[in-house]
Amino acid sequence: MGNLISFMKKVADGLRESGNYGTAHIYRSSMSAVVAFNESSNLPFRKVTPEFLKSFEAYLRGRNCSWNTVSTYMRTLRAVYNRAVDRRIAPYVPHHFRYVYTGTRADKKRALEKEDMERLMKDIPKQLHSGNRELQRARGFSY
Repeated sequence: MGNLISFMKKVADGLRESGNYGTAHIYRSSMSAVVAFNESSNLPFRKVTPEFLKSFEAYLRGRNCSWNTVSTYMRTLRAVYNRAVDRRIAPYVPHHFRYVYTGTRADKKRALEKEDMERLMKDIPKQLHSGNRELQRARGFSY
């Protein structure tokens, strides 16, 4: 069987070479977290058990990673693992990632509601916009 870390590096390199720089960065970040947790870059696929994954999840949370970061790393690991299964270098294990978090959470609301935007736009003194055609035009687009 193969090694998760070396396979992950090959996948990340392939993504970078094909111009998928953002995805390659996520794969490399996930790989670095696994290496730090495993304390070695030698990780045979057979050692990537549900218990290993659950321990990795606890490790990430212990380092104050958000649930969305945990999910990103777990989904990345799952994608790499599934590629390895397809290439027959990792064993197929049904529901291998079932007990680790792979969803998304809205931890913080980042957008204003429509009513809040309207209130802000009405509260801006009109004299700031008088005489400046570009600002008047921009304000018109906000409605």
